[in-house]
Amino acid sequence: MATTIVFVVALVAVVYAVARIYLYLTQLPCEPLTADTIIPFLGSIFAFQRIKWNYYVNLRNKYHVPIYTLRLPGIRLYVVNSASLIQAAQKQFRVLSTPPLEAKAIIQVLGLSKEAQFILLENIDSKQGGWGFMFKFYKTVNPSLAAGNNGLDAINRVSVQRVQELLDDFSAQRSFGGIRTRRMRLLLGLNLAKDTIKKRNLIAEVFLAYFHSGGHIKASAFIQAHYEHSVNYKMPVEGLARIGVGAVIGALGNIVPTTFWLLSEIEKVTKESVDEEGNRIRTINVSAAREFCLTLLSAFQETLRLHSVGASARLVTENYLLDGNFMLKKGASVLLPQMVQHTEQSKSKRSAFRGFGGGTTLCPARHFATTETLAYTAMFIIHFDVEPRSGVWMQPTSDKSGMWTVAAGSDSDIEVFCRLRAGESERTQWHLSLSKSNHIMSLSAEDPM
Repeated sequence: MATTIVFVVALVAVVYAVARIYLYLTQLPCEPLTADTIIPFLGSIFAFQRIKWNYYVNLRNKYHVPIYTLRLPGIRLYVVNSASLIQAAQKQFRVLSTPPLEAKAIIQVLGLSKEAQFILLENIDSKQGGWGFMFKFYKTVNPSLAAGNNGLDAINRVSVQRVQELLDDFSAQRSFGGIRTRRMRLLLGLNLAKDTIKKRNLIAEVFLAYFHSGGHIKASAFIQAHYEHSVNYKMPVEGLARIGVGAVIGALGNIVPTTFWLLSEIEKVTKESVDEEGNRIRTINVSAAREFCLTLLSAFQETLRLHSVGASARLVTENYLLDGNFMLKKGASVLLPQMVQHTEQSKSKRSAFRGFGGGTTLCPARHFATTETLAYTAMFIIHFDVEPRSGVWMQPTSDKSGMWTVAAGSDSDIEVFCRLRAGESERTQWHLSLSKSNHIMSLSAEDPM
C-alpha cells in the first residue's frame, strides 16, 4: 500500500515537473506574460468553472499588464486588458481574424450540411482576396441596419407593434407573477442535448418553409440582404435556414436578458388624445424617446456595462508583433473580454465601452436591438406599477449563465405584482409610434457623437 502511494506521488511530481518545463520551453520571452497557475494548463479551467468571467477581472487586477497569456491544454489565449491594444488588434482584421472562429461556432451549434460548411469555410482567412461568405457578410448586411436607413425604420416599426401587442396582452391579464428570462443551453463544442437539437431543428424547419414560400421577398431589407448574400455564394436554402436559427439565438439571447436587467433597475415622451368613443389614447414616440430621454438611454448603456460578460475572439492567422511589443503566435486566439473594460474605473475613453463589440464585427443590429429594448421598457414602466412580492428589490445572481453568453441571464425570476398605474383606466389605450428621425444613437466608439 505504501509503495503504491509513493509511486502515485512520484508520478504526479514527474507530470507536474514535465508540465512546468514544457510551459517554460514553449513560451517565448517576447510573448505576453504568462498568467501563472498552481496547476499548469488546468488551473485556469478550474478557475473558469468557479468564478467564470470574473477570472479575467481578477487576473487584470493581479498583473496590471496590457495583455497576458493563458495556457490551456492545446490552446494558447492572449487576453487583452488595454483599450489601446484593443484598437490595435481591431485594425489587423486579417491577421487577427474573427470569421474562422465564428464559422467554427456556427458549424458546431447549428448542424450545417457538408456543402454549407464548405461554402462557409471557403477563403475564411481572406488570403485569396477580400471575398468569402463570412468575410463579406457584415459588409453586405450592415447597410440594411444602419441608423437613419429606411430598412432599419421598417423593422423597428414592426418591432414596436409587437411590443404593444405583448403589453396589451399583459394588461388583459390584469396582473402576472413574474418576469422570466429564458437561457439558451447551446454549448459550443459539446454534444447537444436531444431536446435542444429537436428544438433547433424545429426552428430551422420553420425558416425553411418561410424561404420556400417566398416570405423573404416582402421581408425587411436585412432579411433580403441576408438572402441575396447567401444566394450569391450558392448557400443551399437548408443552410440559410439553419443560419437563421443562429440569428434568433443571437437576438433573443441578448435582447431578452438586457431588457430584463434594465427593467429590474430603472420621463415620459407622450402625447394624449381622445377617440370618437371617448377612450383616452396615450402615445409614446419611440424615436423621441431614443433622442431626448437621455436618462433612459444612459440607464440602458449602464445595464450593458454591468451585465455584458462576452469576450470577442480573434484567431491569429500568422505570427504577428502586436503594437510592436507583443509576439502573438499563429494558431493562438486573442480574447477581448468586455468585463475587463467595463469594470476598469480609470477608463474614460469611448473605446472602453464594448456592449456591442467593435471593429469589423461591430454588431450590425445594435440600433434595432436598442430600439426594441427601449420601446418595451418605456411602455412597461409608464403603463404599470411594479412591486416585488418580497417587498424588497433583490438582484438575482447570474452564476449559471454559460461562458459563451454575451448578456448574462438571471438564475431566477423576480416575482412581482404588476397593476395599472394610478390614474389609468382599462379604457385607456396606449400606442407606440415611430417617426422619421436622422438622429444616430452613439452606442459604440464607431458611431458618431
